[in-house]
Amino acid sequence: MKRSIFLLLTLAPMLALASTGMAQAEKPAPPLTGTTEYDFVGHLGIFDAEGRLLAWEGTISGDIEGVVKWWMGLPTGTGQASHYVDRFEIWNAAETVLLLAVEEAGTTTVRPGKTALWRANGIVTEASEEFQNWIGCTTHNSGDATWVIPGVLPDHGSGTFRINSAPPLTGTTEYDFVGHLGIFDAEGRLLAWQGTISGDIEGTIKWWMVWPPSAAGQVSHFVERFEIWNAAETVLLLAVEEAGTTTVRPGRTALWRANGIVTEASEEFQNWIGSHTHNSGDATWVIPGVLPDYGSGTFRVN
Repeated sequence: MKRSIFLLLTLAPMLALASTGMAQAEKPAPPLTGTTEYDFVGHLGIFDAEGRLLAWEGTISGDIEGVVKWWMGLPTGTGQASHYVDRFEIWNAAETVLLLAVEEAGTTTVRPGKTALWRANGIVTEASEEFQNWIGCTTHNSGDATWVIPGVLPDHGSGTFRINSAPPLTGTTEYDFVGHLGIFDAEGRLLAWQGTISGDIEGTIKWWMVWPPSAAGQVSHFVERFEIWNAAETVLLLAVEEAGTTTVRPGRTALWRANGIVTEASEEFQNWIGSHTHNSGDATWVIPGVLPDYGSGTFRVN
């Protein structure tokens, strides 16, 4: 790419810093929690298509509300502890819409003269449109059980259910230095880098940098606004306020990394507002240490 002598003379002091401060830098779907109350219904002999017994049924209240069902495989046990796998379902109150389905595995401990205790961990495998962002999230389910016949026939119990935050969004980035174009936003930040991202989120990326970065030796520090737009650049998908460092390595590519927080998002990515981010990559040079050219990296929303 061609650069005029004028650009080199006017931008050189800042470009060395820009290369260091280039591309860079949940809330993923937040945790859901609820309390459960349930009765043993295994004596009814209801099985699903996979041959699992409908062992418990009840209600959940809290961040998610409705009817809960546990479809259990045959437990295996040693002593007072038994191990099991099950499908845990949450339906709306009318039982017409499956809100969430979880494949989980757990342990129940029988305590002579006391309630039994159980706990299980799992992964959300199905969800209604309302809860699509939680597919792939890990879960924790636990509670107790009283007895009709101690150690033989359970009766009822209560517990808690939790879905952990949604899995991170990740993407790979490729970008070119465009600071020489002299484009600034309303906050006076320079459009330093522009390119594309592919992966869990895809589109056009832009780094608007507070100019100039501050530098000490081979390391510069920067703050910026990182944006991800749809391919047509008509919808802002995510905006991140971030801060980071760039390290210039003589005779090699520059390396940079930044951490930030999602501050704006389109409707599709609303659940990630407030999430932490990590952005990192490298940069090659047109003029080593003075004029950057292009680079590639990775981006992650935790």
